[in-house]
Amino acid sequence: MTKEVNKKLRHARQAAGLLQREVAKAIDVNVISIYRWETKGQRIPYRKAIALYGLLHGYGLTMKDMGFFVEMQG
Repeated sequence: MTKEVNKKLRHARQAAGLLQREVAKAIDVNVISIYRWETKGQRIPYRKAIALYGLLHGYGLTMKDMGFFVEMQG
């Protein structure tokens, strides 16, 4: 992932009003994984990316808001 994708992921989470620990619990990963995805560009496993998309979509975010997801799949 690029730094721009990392920023978009963090922005989407914050736009949903969620803390890293809340996202981690919701998609069954540890908070360190969320931190690494947002800051270190660590690859998000496909199943977790789908869970993350569903979670953020449930908070009303659109595909535009979640541009990181499109870029990850590209």
